[in-house]
Amino acid sequence: CTLLFTAMRCTWLVIAAVVAALAATVALVLQQQQQQKDDLRHQTVTNSDDSQKAFAVLGGTGMQGGACIAQLRALCSSCRIRVLTRNASSADAAALRAALAVDLVEGSLQS
Repeated sequence: CTLLFTAMRCTWLVIAAVVAALAATVALVLQQQQQQKDDLRHQTVTNSDDSQKAFAVLGGTGMQGGACIAQLRALCSSCRIRVLTRNASSADAAALRAALAVDLVEGSLQS
């Protein structure tokens, strides 16, 4: 009886080791795929002549727009970024222009 119990225990240990190895392999493959996606995304934004690229951001003086502009500037330092804002002379707009070198365009999406 103890021999059978020992054989079953060893079998379960082998199965557990195989499952752990498979899980580690799957995690590694997923990590590599994500890295490839990130590399491709970065190449898409940063390749070619950056000085010819231009982006428009609506609501750039807000929290989401400001974060978007900061990320664009980090990925593409020589790109032109134009920001549509309701008040181009506001303190937030002036700070954005000074910190991230953007072109401000005053306007509204309301008719």
